[in-house]
Amino acid sequence: MKFLIEFLNRIKLFPYYVVTPIPYALGTAAIDILYGVNKAKMKNKKLIFIAPSVGQKFLNYNICNEALFNGLLVDNFDQNKTFIKKIFSFFINISFFFNRCIALFLFKFLNIRLSEYYFFSFIGILQSYEEENKIKEKNINDINKIEFFFKKNPVSFNSTNNEQSLKLLREIGCQDKQDFVCLHVRESVFRNDGLRRPYRNSDIKNYYEMINFLLSKNIFVIRMGRKSEKPIEIKNKYLFDLPFSKKKYDYFDLFLIKNCKFYIGDQSGPTDAAVFFSKDCLKTNMLRLFELPPTTKKSRSICKLPFFKKNNKKLNLREYLDLPYIYHHPEFLDNELDFSENSSEDLYNAIEEYWHLIYKENRTSDALNKTQQDFNKDLLGKFEKMYFEKDNDLNKFYRKKLLFRWLKSTQGSYCTSFLKKYYN
Repeated sequence: MKFLIEFLNRIKLFPYYVVTPIPYALGTAAIDILYGVNKAKMKNKKLIFIAPSVGQKFLNYNICNEALFNGLLVDNFDQNKTFIKKIFSFFINISFFFNRCIALFLFKFLNIRLSEYYFFSFIGILQSYEEENKIKEKNINDINKIEFFFKKNPVSFNSTNNEQSLKLLREIGCQDKQDFVCLHVRESVFRNDGLRRPYRNSDIKNYYEMINFLLSKNIFVIRMGRKSEKPIEIKNKYLFDLPFSKKKYDYFDLFLIKNCKFYIGDQSGPTDAAVFFSKDCLKTNMLRLFELPPTTKKSRSICKLPFFKKNNKKLNLREYLDLPYIYHHPEFLDNELDFSENSSEDLYNAIEEYWHLIYKENRTSDALNKTQQDFNKDLLGKFEKMYFEKDNDLNKFYRKKLLFRWLKSTQGSYCTSFLKKYYN
């Protein structure tokens, strides 16, 4: 069935483009669907995206957000009303069940690890990440931007989810026509990775000054997430702590991210979902300079700062940028380097600057200042040098070209206050 669907995806007469996103992580699934949206538009087809649905406990996997797969409309097309999706879902689930059973059996009893292709279907995913014209790149001009980052994606909700979400928004205290923002701070409790990847997580208390700034502007703040270690200690009628409420619904999470005035978050799945919905983002406590660059003109970032454990030497952004790619690799796990999270002061400076950008600056002027332009140029130039001079660790990375395309598609930048403090 997989080969049949891949064949149908390629031919012009078949009116649909089918993808099977990796379902267990919100960020991964959202970006997979985003690329599927782009591929379907390029081929003038309607998008169908299917997640496995059989034996989640038995097969040791989970669906990150049911509404992401069953509650969204792309170009107002309701894929759930098509009979062809039901047919494909049936056969994809059968194939997935047997392939994953075999892969899990071999790994558990014989310690044989099969390719990821045996664990999930990957239909339409690899193709959606590729460019149509494959050429041998000789310089940066041969790397294409990701064009759909430059326009709003045609994604909406079905009427039922939309109406229920609007009702919930009123119930949590957000007034009609009041701006609200989503805030997500990654904590170890969700993935139980406090000991394995502690640098991925941050402390919500460092965000208190940022939250109070937003509340002082009568902006409703919604702290996102399903689990959290501790509730926010701030008491305000314009603050809602979603992890400690009974209002946790998959469709409501997506509705909030799509409809917020802007999104604040760190390097986590909900932030990728915000990119999926083309939201203006203030990304905080980012980990990798070359990953998840600001993809809208009014998006900004600040990152965690690295230090060497052996002598506690802190690196500024320029020193960090000059390190070989191994220190920027998404899968870098090493005892040599660690990261310090953003301070309350840096977070406050970031939101003050960002609020001014969103509410006070000329809405027709999205130009970056010289400090931001110079930083973006340095960032792209460093990656270009590693890419074409064949940095060994970058060369082995399977998403290196995709990473280059993302970086070249950057429209926003880092916050000026952060760059002046840590880069100049």
